[in-house]
Amino acid sequence: MRLKLPRPRLSLRTLAVLIAVWAVALWAGLSIWSPTRRLGRLLRADQPVFVRREAASSLGRDIPYWEVDQAVNMLIDALHDPSPRVREYAGVGLAELGPRAERAIPQLITALNDEDRFARFSAAATLGFMIDAGSAKRIEAATALTLTLADKDPDVRLAAAETLVKIGETKKAAGILLAACVGTDSHLRNRARSIIRRANDPRPFVALLSMETRGRDGGRREEALQTLLFIASPQAVRSALESALAGEDPEIRRWAAARLKRITPSP
Repeated sequence: MRLKLPRPRLSLRTLAVLIAVWAVALWAGLSIWSPTRRLGRLLRADQPVFVRREAASSLGRDIPYWEVDQAVNMLIDALHDPSPRVREYAGVGLAELGPRAERAIPQLITALNDEDRFARFSAAATLGFMIDAGSAKRIEAATALTLTLADKDPDVRLAAAETLVKIGETKKAAGILLAACVGTDSHLRNRARSIIRRANDPRPFVALLSMETRGRDGGRREEALQTLLFIASPQAVRSALESALAGEDPEIRRWAAARLKRITPSP
């Protein structure tokens, strides 16, 4: 003989109370554990600069999708923080959010004129994480970034050039990148070379680098050739060296002949 247990019965009032308690508990839990609320408190003006800076950076990481809009609002406000370090790291946070923070693009374009060079660098680099070749804001951003190519700081110029390459405006960035690629500063030279090598369309660089292989500066010729070897076809590299070999300067001809011999397969 089986023992039948009585079924628990809940009245509608009891059920409604339980649902209300559960909803309140869930809301309280989300409020307590919400990263946006927690980081928002750390962004308040009464917090030290280093705390606000780290909070701005963290607002772009591990944010639940339902809090992204709130995080973007906070980061847009942080772009106007009195501290340049907080403004700089607000860009880092927005870069982490990528295209989800696209509505911050106008504020980032404004930040390209920030008085602090690190904040300008951050704004220029961040735009490259938000915009692609098909973005509605691409033309507006490209216009602003083209003006930033004249920035007094070389790192800011390169950041703007890199973002232009990312969004499909390689021709506008080619001059700045080439100048850095064959320049005397090793940091800028290596960075420019890296940007050129990652370009989706290296054709604007090939013609300019080919011209550099005919220049009188031996170091610049070699840098141009090494970059060409990475981005151009073997035929384009050979054509550049043959043009240098046909020049009037005997030193350039000797250099071109030696490089041609080096890249020509043995029979």
